[in-house]
Amino acid sequence: MPTHYGATGELVSIYEIESDGTGSRVYGTGNIETSFDNGLCNGVDSLTCSMQHTQGSGVQMQAKEDSVSGDWLIGFRGRNYINTLPQGGGVTSRFEIFDHELLSFDYKTEGNGDRIYFYCASNGMLYKKNANTGVTTQLNLPSSTIKCTGRAIYYHAGRDSLIFLFEQNKLFGVAEYSAP
Repeated sequence: MPTHYGATGELVSIYEIESDGTGSRVYGTGNIETSFDNGLCNGVDSLTCSMQHTQGSGVQMQAKEDSVSGDWLIGFRGRNYINTLPQGGGVTSRFEIFDHELLSFDYKTEGNGDRIYFYCASNGMLYKKNANTGVTTQLNLPSSTIKCTGRAIYYHAGRDSLIFLFEQNKLFGVAEYSAP
């Protein structure tokens, strides 16, 4: 069954979108936490992890389903790593560490099995990281005044391109970066 995640306040739930729409908590205690574990817990049950509630915006996190394992890849805005979380909850584990703090990410798996991560960093730049070699490369934008906002980034396999939100001179737009 296809699922969708939702983060509200201090917990993350998974919702069945093709059946009755019921949700189940898979991450977070559900309580407002005054302390924070510096991001996703590592190596513990996801239901015991504390999540920081950000006033006015809730928890700023992103989740993508891993096409290989079926686990969730979860990252918090402003952290330099993503963790895995098994479908339905369970023990989290550190999955990938980046050279910069993430705002948003996506990935592709190449024909040779290499996993390539694309991410917008907190410095407003786009990067790609080959997880197999550990090499991180900055993706050059056509102007130094263009910054990715980190609100969203999407790798489109059919077009072999990144689609992301950007800001330039206090104006916002959607950009496409071909063959990253």
